Amino acid sequence: MYPRCYRILAVLFTLISCATLAAEEKEWGAELSRGYAGDAKQPLLDFLNDWHAHSKPISPELLKKKPAFEQAVYELYGAFFKPAKRFYKDTQFIVIQDKINVRIVDSDLARVFDAQTWDHESLIRRLPEISHVICNDFRPQLKLEGKKLLYLEDDHLAAMLGFLTEDNGYRMIDRYWDEDCEAKERKERLRYLNSAMEIFPGHWGTGWHFETHPYIHTLHLSSDFKRAVIFYRVYYGGGEALMHRQDDGKWKIVSMENTWIE
Repeated sequence: MYPRCYRILAVLFTLISCATLAAEEKEWGAELSRGYAGDAKQPLLDFLNDWHAHSKPISPELLKKKPAFEQAVYELYGAFFKPAKRFYKDTQFIVIQDKINVRIVDSDLARVFDAQTWDHESLIRRLPEISHVICNDFRPQLKLEGKKLLYLEDDHLAAMLGFLTEDNGYRMIDRYWDEDCEAKERKERLRYLNSAMEIFPGHWGTGWHFETHPYIHTLHLSSDFKRAVIFYRVYYGGGEALMHRQDDGKWKIVSMENTWIE
């Protein structure tokens, strides 16, 4: 039999461990609903700060082990991504998209850059494609003054979806674009979330844009990894950006133009 002091310590350790486990297993969907019902912002901030605490960027060591094209994608994103001030000026939390759609073309893209047009997509479609890949689990290291990064992942996304729809958020992770976003209650719940972040409802009455814009739809990369054409979305419109890798290895936006609106 252990001495009484050891038994007391064991009980205390168990209580502390259980409390820690309970905190880790907190049902955030229910917490958000509690905050919404009581018109209290703190549960929302607690949720977002927990999400931020779990948002770990890719390590420099792991990034160096990735293929050269994927390293280029991370560098490109860092040079391109600037949250639109008119939407995110007063927003503390920024949500980074979790994947990038990449097409590597058999060209240096010089002719595309020289073309006097903002219909680069039709030109790129004529180029032979070397590879079409998706950069998944995308977690770039970014420094945005006054902002906290949130990397989009299933657990926190499911909590938001469960809160917005009053349903099991995990069931709709892959199909939330079909969900009604115009019902009065869902609009009110979105307004609560947007008291601390910025989520756009779908323009056509369904779904939500959780990722902070500009959102990259597709990134076309030259075979020498020195030029890129980005097709992006901002709010209910979007456009094209031409980017070039300079001699010092850093990427620069050569030109950028909004070309469409819903």
